[in-house]
Amino acid sequence: MKKAKHTIIMFSGLILLIAGLCFIKIFTEPQGFMRTLPYLCIGIGCGMFSHGLSKIINKRALKKDPVLAKQMEIEINDERNIEHANLSKAKGFTMMTYVFSALLLVYAFMGVSPKILLPFVIAYLFVQFYALYHRLKIDKEQ
Repeated sequence: MKKAKHTIIMFSGLILLIAGLCFIKIFTEPQGFMRTLPYLCIGIGCGMFSHGLSKIINKRALKKDPVLAKQMEIEINDERNIEHANLSKAKGFTMMTYVFSALLLVYAFMGVSPKILLPFVIAYLFVQFYALYHRLKIDKEQ
C-alpha cells in the first residue's frame, strides 16, 4: 500500500482535474456552490496530481543514484538546515501577522460586511492563540 500511495494521489488529482473541467462544460449557468465547485476541483486536482507525480519522480531518481539519496537524507536531517528552515518560517509568520492585521484593518475601514470580515478575524485570532500556546508550552519545557 505504501508503494501505491503516491500513484493513488496522482490519479485522484487527475480525476479531480478532469471532473472540474467537465463541470465547467456541463453546467452552463451554475448557481450557488456549483459556481465554485469546478474551480475547487481543478485547484485541488492540480495540487494532488503535481504532488503525487513529483514524489514518484523523486523516488525513481533516488533509486537510481544511492549516493545522491544518502546525501539528500543527510541534508534533510542536518541540524543547521532544520534551524534555517525554522528561522525562515518564524520570519514569515511574523511578516504574515503584520500584513494580515493591516489587511483586516483596511477591510474594516472600507466597511466590508461583518459576515465576510468575522471569519477572517476568527482565523487570525486562532493562528495567534495557537502560536501563543506553543510559545508558552516551549517556555515551560525549558
